[in-house]
Amino acid sequence: MMFPSAGYYKVCWCDRKYGSSCVLWENIGQIGVAGPTRSSGTPTSPALATETAFEIQLWGLNLSESHNVGVLPGRVDCTNEESIENITALDPLWAANSSTAMYSVVSPSVPGNFTICWGPGEGALLNTHVTFGECFLVADCVVDENWTAVLDASTGEVACTRTCGG
Repeated sequence: MMFPSAGYYKVCWCDRKYGSSCVLWENIGQIGVAGPTRSSGTPTSPALATETAFEIQLWGLNLSESHNVGVLPGRVDCTNEESIENITALDPLWAANSSTAMYSVVSPSVPGNFTICWGPGEGALLNTHVTFGECFLVADCVVDENWTAVLDASTGEVACTRTCGG
């Protein structure tokens, strides 16, 4: 049985049929599907540098310390086994009351979009999408030209000898 997301679902069965239609559904309980329902912590501003550690917090149902997240370069579908087969699973820093968990993750070494996926641990695939992020190459600039600031004695204003921007 596949569920679209974590949460509680009613379990019903058909008590009376009329042809191929059910005329009396009986509620026989509910099932809880573990997993994240929302997240916070993926940096968006200022720009996240490549290979930078950050923390992401998940909220959801029945989260535990055995569950994992992983970071994949690009915007990928976590349900595609080929996309996630080489993902490195990361354990949570902590999980509290089974409703929240905190993970320390590192952005990819290659600039661009990335995807964070979640899985129930114990060797299971990380096949639940958590969030997308983006990282940038951050490097020092080399200034190879000088601008000279000149003070205009009559107005008291400072002006550059070159136009701003080059």
